Amino acid sequence: MRKSIQFISRGVVLFFLLLLCASGYSAVHSADVSQNGRVSLGELLRVIQFYNSDGYSCDATGEDGYRPGAEGTKDCKAHDTDYLTQDWSIELSELLRLIQLYNTGRYMTDVKSEDGYAGCTDAVLDPHIIPVLGDEDGNYLTEEEEEALGISGDTGEIPIGIRLGQAAAAAIDALELYGYWTSADPESQLPEDRPYLYLDGESSCGSCLDPFNLERMYNDAYELRNPVTGEFVVLGGVALQFLSFGSFSHLGRGCDFAGFEQCYWDGEQRRMDVVTILSILGIDPATV
Repeated sequence: MRKSIQFISRGVVLFFLLLLCASGYSAVHSADVSQNGRVSLGELLRVIQFYNSDGYSCDATGEDGYRPGAEGTKDCKAHDTDYLTQDWSIELSELLRLIQLYNTGRYMTDVKSEDGYAGCTDAVLDPHIIPVLGDEDGNYLTEEEEEALGISGDTGEIPIGIRLGQAAAAAIDALELYGYWTSADPESQLPEDRPYLYLDGESSCGSCLDPFNLERMYNDAYELRNPVTGEFVVLGGVALQFLSFGSFSHLGRGCDFAGFEQCYWDGEQRRMDVVTILSILGIDPATV
């Protein structure tokens, strides 16, 4: 019997996406060293260092890629706070703008704003939508992923990275799920002509695959397999939960490719293998 993992309906996903403030999604602000979609007090104080110094410069070994003082090199991207004239000096008005983002709790990309960002309160920004490191244009894909997928531009109110995540989540939700409960020898029952999802170990069962039993699912690791191409990826329950919101990035639990038992919690941000997931599922970005 086919068992699908339904973490959340696409209608609810769309509801959350429509609640997102301003006009877009978030590319990581230079001040956001932790890359969590908000400017913390410590991160704000770091920029105040630049303001109180005689400018700032590049430092590849620094905590954020910059250093106080104008005597260093300037061969890196200017800090996002330095947006008015980009003269490697933080002006008072630029600092006050960052304080605005700090006070709102979270921020998002807004191409219509003075600095390309807009503040959002926690009440309207879903925490599953995570800024992506290396995403210069706010489409929720890294430059490397865009190149590998052949994406050169993006149209539509919902960024292509989120749309692809939604499409992947819907495709995974429709897959057949196999595991030890399917037979005494589940490997002999696996399909050979189509992708499927495999859950190993006696810590889980078919009845455990409930959308409201997320704590149990967080301890599971699923193998997304395509027997035709030989491709596979290991996805934890946490990763699948974030993917159901359209996010290929997730926080918390990671799964080691060495085996199903190697799942752990460390609170770090992780990025799924976007290119391989889409390839396994046969999703063409040009049609999404």
